[in-house]
Amino acid sequence: MEQKEARVVKFFWNGIKVDGKLYRAVYDMMRGSQKFPDGTITVYRRGYDETPRIPGLTVENDTDVMTDYFSADTIRILPDSPFYPAASRALEQYAARRKERAMRRYMAKAKLAAWLAGRKAV
Repeated sequence: MEQKEARVVKFFWNGIKVDGKLYRAVYDMMRGSQKFPDGTITVYRRGYDETPRIPGLTVENDTDVMTDYFSADTIRILPDSPFYPAASRALEQYAARRKERAMRRYMAKAKLAAWLAGRKAV
């Protein structure tokens, strides 16, 4: 009987790295779902290439080629999963990056508005 090799899985703010290859993704925390417990982390893959199968994680894809509906892969990580602590840290890093990016955009818009206001006064 052939034994399968264990995959090396790491969670980063911008995706999941499996055996050294980064699969870009975004993270979200589920609350109030009837199907999944509170605190479930959802990983939405970017792009339509196939996510590798990772033992212990279920990859969902609702693509229906008959109706030309294409969906990217989705992974749900339940709070009792061994991957949960690493995914939770990646979710926190992702949220911090999004907040930082939103603040930079806000400051750029404020700077532009101030410049335009000063220009109109002249």
